[in-house]
Amino acid sequence: MRKNIKLLLSFLLISFLIGCSPNTKNESLYILNWGDYINYDLLDKFEKEYDVEVIISEVESNEAMYEQIKMNRTSFDIAIPSDYMIDQLEKEHLLKEIDYSLLKNYDKKMFSTISSEHAPESKNFIPYFNGTIGIMYSTKNIKDIKKTIEANGWSTLFDDGLIKNAKVGMYNSSRDAFAASLLHHSYSLNTNNDSELNQAYKSLKNTKYNVYGDDNLKKNIVTGNLDYALVYSGDYYEELIVATEEERTINFGYYVPNNTNYWQDGMVIPKDAKNYELAHTFIDFMLEDENAIENTEYIGYASPINSVMDYLESDNEYDYLTSDPFYNPNEIKNLKPESFKFLGIEYMIKLEELFTKSKS
Repeated sequence: MRKNIKLLLSFLLISFLIGCSPNTKNESLYILNWGDYINYDLLDKFEKEYDVEVIISEVESNEAMYEQIKMNRTSFDIAIPSDYMIDQLEKEHLLKEIDYSLLKNYDKKMFSTISSEHAPESKNFIPYFNGTIGIMYSTKNIKDIKKTIEANGWSTLFDDGLIKNAKVGMYNSSRDAFAASLLHHSYSLNTNNDSELNQAYKSLKNTKYNVYGDDNLKKNIVTGNLDYALVYSGDYYEELIVATEEERTINFGYYVPNNTNYWQDGMVIPKDAKNYELAHTFIDFMLEDENAIENTEYIGYASPINSVMDYLESDNEYDYLTSDPFYNPNEIKNLKPESFKFLGIEYMIKLEELFTKSKS
């Protein structure tokens, strides 16, 4: 998934143009996004419909997105960060207000209950995709691994004795690794209590992981090179969709303990956007039922838009997704979700230092 958080302030920016010919359009819309996190056919459709050029820049972390917006080397009209980063951008006055009167397809009741209840503190965003973190596992090598993970939840990531001789992966991200460890101890994801953070640190330090990774974790589980790992829901469902389309045997699964991180990405308008009205036109375009459905079919993540999820549930083609108990966060039974909050730069640096130390 595109939630890979690298070292604070580090980033990789990959830019490309949608279309290679010189710009003869009336306007250009600049979008800051994760890699392959939008259906590019929709961008072509938007260009033709509104006689504009869409220019996409891709980043691989929320921190990189923040740096691009703050430094303003490019005046982005749309960005798609995660919930806690939206909080940070809002608190640092780096977002423009959304004029909801310009969005004819918007209705606050169109979004799921979980999306509305766990929204970022900023109201200047439109929900894009949502999901959870959990444990992805392979059924190739270890008998009853599914049963053991479901019985022990987060503890399987921190107790080597629960599943002996297993090869285990941990997300190479301080925020996500500490989230799993804090949840293992039944603490808040957003704790700043030194004693609680120290317990989480010790659990990470005392566990030997075979791999620290990001998108490579899901691939290693599918091949059986890892038995289980911490992943984002999108990691798992991407692999499930590909394996289903290729008619391969599904020998991997995903489990979400009751207490987990609920994440939500959203479309925002950075404060230095030059095409304010066009940005609203694009947001409204993406909220249109047909386009929202097409985008969800392409990405594969769960949409926070009720009508999109209703459509998927009515189409037999997507039974394997909609029947999965963890696909739609809004329908996970007994879920106790918690969203990340922005707790300040010093907190992020402290977390990064503790995580680096735990791996040494």
